[in-house]
Amino acid sequence: MNSEMLIQWYKKHNIEDRTINGFWTYLDNWRNEDSDFEFEFGDLDKRLIELEVKKIQFTHIFNYNDFIYVLLWIYYNDENIGSYKSVYTLDGESEDDILNFDDNRFIKILVETTNNSIEIAEKALMEGISSEVVGKISGLKSSLIADIKSKVS
Repeated sequence: MNSEMLIQWYKKHNIEDRTINGFWTYLDNWRNEDSDFEFEFGDLDKRLIELEVKKIQFTHIFNYNDFIYVLLWIYYNDENIGSYKSVYTLDGESEDDILNFDDNRFIKILVETTNNSIEIAEKALMEGISSEVVGKISGLKSSLIADIKSKVS
């Protein structure tokens, strides 16, 4: 399989959307089923999670089968915090998936710091401080500031 065939397969089977949806399902199930999730990672705000398809890869396993792996990088408030890998058969069926966070302690600190920034942004916006100034002080994205502003106004 050459690169062009791989890209055609990827588009034909709607793999980007399916992989992203698979990530959200995996994360939601993990959060709901594991009582230690919040202790380990903090209160992750979904608005701050961004996903980027980083790689698609054809793999042949001798004496078994062929698979295609799709790798997403996971960002939280612009920091790379891990990856999600989804495995598909050549006919486009989902075979397996794996979610890997890089460093739980770093993520928990990042989440807590970001949540503190959100609280400060909410208070500043309620006091009438401009979105631009709040963004500079908090380090939060303008889209998140706008979302916060619409909720506190």
